[in-house]
Amino acid sequence: MNGLQFAYQYLVGGAFFLATLRLCMRPTDGAPLPPSDRRAVRVLVGGLGIVLLGHAAWILAVAT
Repeated sequence: MNGLQFAYQYLVGGAFFLATLRLCMRPTDGAPLPPSDRRAVRVLVGGLGIVLLGHAAWILAVAT
C-alpha cells in the first residue's frame, strides 16, 4: 500500500465516518448532547485515530 492509498482511506473514509457520526449524534430537540454521548463521540474519534496510527506504524515497519 502506498501513501496515496493510505491517505485516501483515512481522508475520504474518515470524512464519511465523521459525517455519519454527526448525523447520528445531532440533537433533534435542540438540547445539547448529554455527557455520555459526548464521551462516546470522543471514544469513537479517538479509536479512529488509534487505528490510523497503528496502521501507519505497521506500514512503516514492513517498508523498512
